[in-house]
Amino acid sequence: MTPLVRGSRPFCSFSLSSYLPSRRMFCDSPSKPVPLPKAGGTEKAPKLQNRTIQQIKDPQLLAKLEKMYKEQSEDQDFKEITYENMVHAIAENSDINPVMFLLSKGIPPPIPGLVYQPKFLAENVQRSLYAQALRLHDKICIHREGASFHKSQGHNLPFESHYRLLYFEDTPGRKINAQNFVDYGSPGHELTYFINNQNIPSSIHEELISRISQMEPVQALASQAKTPLNWRFTFNVYKDQGTKQAGFDWHKDIATNGEITSITTIFGNATFQIRPEDKSSYSATYSLPLTPGSIVLLSGDSRWKWEHRVLSQEPSLTDGIGRISLVLGCR
Repeated sequence: MTPLVRGSRPFCSFSLSSYLPSRRMFCDSPSKPVPLPKAGGTEKAPKLQNRTIQQIKDPQLLAKLEKMYKEQSEDQDFKEITYENMVHAIAENSDINPVMFLLSKGIPPPIPGLVYQPKFLAENVQRSLYAQALRLHDKICIHREGASFHKSQGHNLPFESHYRLLYFEDTPGRKINAQNFVDYGSPGHELTYFINNQNIPSSIHEELISRISQMEPVQALASQAKTPLNWRFTFNVYKDQGTKQAGFDWHKDIATNGEITSITTIFGNATFQIRPEDKSSYSATYSLPLTPGSIVLLSGDSRWKWEHRVLSQEPSLTDGIGRISLVLGCR
């Protein structure tokens, strides 16, 4: 990876202000370190895969970045710009989120297998899923009264946990079962787990799985499978989170969730953070906003070699609910 080089020119001599809004410099002199803004999406420049010039889809941004690093590099035959360099350049010259800006230009974080789409669901679909989720939650609340308790055999918590085993009618003539945790990891986080296709609510099959199935990683997995993909659905309802803390800390979804896992937000806001599982690379942390209609999908390395967490934001409570997310995994 080609490092930033301080030569005779001031380190921040090149400006992207003609292209980036709200210019704000983050260094005062050539010798002063350049801190990244907290909203920048990365705490420290990560040593990850390169993004070559040919992979950058915005010509104007490309020209400015290329000029900047040719001027400041000892190597005049400079041929590539890393994702690290682009994040630094944007952070030095703007108060916008570098990761989100690069995403808007078609350049994702260099995390193999990560797919992020802030507007995955059309607004009418997101609203429909939200209405269906509220009805599903009402059913869960009714049927967990008097339901039997069972010890959970596999979860992401460092302590013993129990769930209520629910049986109820999804649609006329179709009965399903689910595992309901009232406080999963922290007070106010209600989690209900629907295992296998036959137990997933029809609305999730019709309005969400049908769309996620069209995404490239899922289609690739389906093409290799000898049988139809089997799905697992985790229904997360966050009732009262007044702090920006994770419901449970850094983790990978349990292996039984599948080769691919996804988080679709249908109500409320949060921040998704992801970092390498390798402790020596913990500083390479990326943050992405989870807003209604957005999806984060993890496959390959991002699924198995990176870990993630979700930080809540100050909730705008509706009927006591601050956020709803739908997690789907398949194998």
